[in-house]
Amino acid sequence: MSEEISKSALEEKLARNLRRIMSRETQDAFKNKAWDGKAWRPSRLSDNLLIQSSALLNNTLHTAQGSQVLVYCGLPYATIHNEGGSIPITARMRRYFWARFIESKGREEHWRAMALTKKKSIHIPQRQFTGISKQTDKAFEEIADKEIKNTDFMKGFKLRLNID
Repeated sequence: MSEEISKSALEEKLARNLRRIMSRETQDAFKNKAWDGKAWRPSRLSDNLLIQSSALLNNTLHTAQGSQVLVYCGLPYATIHNEGGSIPITARMRRYFWARFIESKGREEHWRAMALTKKKSIHIPQRQFTGISKQTDKAFEEIADKEIKNTDFMKGFKLRLNID
């Protein structure tokens, strides 16, 4: 069953399909605590880091606009977790670490250690939860092949022969 479709309509349809794939894979990343077959590095603070409140998952939105897929997350820590990197330790952070240590009544020694550390930054390992993975690429390729096979690109053309 072939259908007539313009190039831009096909691109938009493919972008909507890619958005669905990426959204599903983001949910799977949080469920499996892994991305593209690679497990997230465990945290010393919590076994359920990034999952505990579900805020990161619930605030990650995939939208298709024209032929593009946009990923948006309004949480300030989303990028550092998705890409990894270092963040500076500020005086405000040190006060927070002390407050958490006091709140734990001295039982959670790691908060004290973080408040007293001489380090100037904290390394956050990459715990990717969205983007293009090998699975995304493969699933999208299958859908794109199917869409292209079901599209009649010649239907809109008319042939006119002038034979003398």
